[in-house]
Amino acid sequence: MGALSSSSKKQIRCYFVTKCNFVNPNPTLEQMRDIRTCSDKTFLEKVTKNTLEIYEGVVNAVLERSGITCER
Repeated sequence: MGALSSSSKKQIRCYFVTKCNFVNPNPTLEQMRDIRTCSDKTFLEKVTKNTLEIYEGVVNAVLERSGITCER
């Protein structure tokens, strides 16, 4: 791996992983349908309304079906 200088055009991508701090760490099946009840608190602080609606739709689709769930 080479060193990066200030004139280098290479990019570095960093990912930070933290331990989840769930609103409700043991939700019931019905509570899992409300993403605000079963999500990570930091996620809820930063997520946009649109993204939250998309995620909640995927979670509900998974809970309603068995097998693979794909959305377009």
